[in-house]
Amino acid sequence: MGHGSGAVLPRLDGVTVEHGVAGEDHRAILLARTLTELEIAEPRDWEQSPSRYVLSTLKRWIALHGGESIQAEFALDATLSNTPDRYSSEDISQARLYLTVDPESAGYIVIGPTLEMLSRIHRQLPVNF
Repeated sequence: MGHGSGAVLPRLDGVTVEHGVAGEDHRAILLARTLTELEIAEPRDWEQSPSRYVLSTLKRWIALHGGESIQAEFALDATLSNTPDRYSSEDISQARLYLTVDPESAGYIVIGPTLEMLSRIHRQLPVNF
């Protein structure tokens, strides 16, 4: 058998060889794009889909902004959705995206003494609280 032409196929080291199609809501794509443009999200956080990218970004941002302290005090659940109530059957607005933060547990205070203490600091504090 004769020798070939000696052509060598290029190597794909470091190049992604598998891609997937994400049939996701365009709002997740727009949010991912906006977070990247605002330099909140980092391209290195990309994980296969816009919603995973947003989740990775939020996890990193929370970790950089006191996440350990928050996690030590109470459990927190965050949801990104197109409806404020996940069990709602109301017509969903295509123009809105909601971030819902729900603490599974939280501390409490006795309101009367707290408001009195705040009013001694500044008369508007109880109203703002």
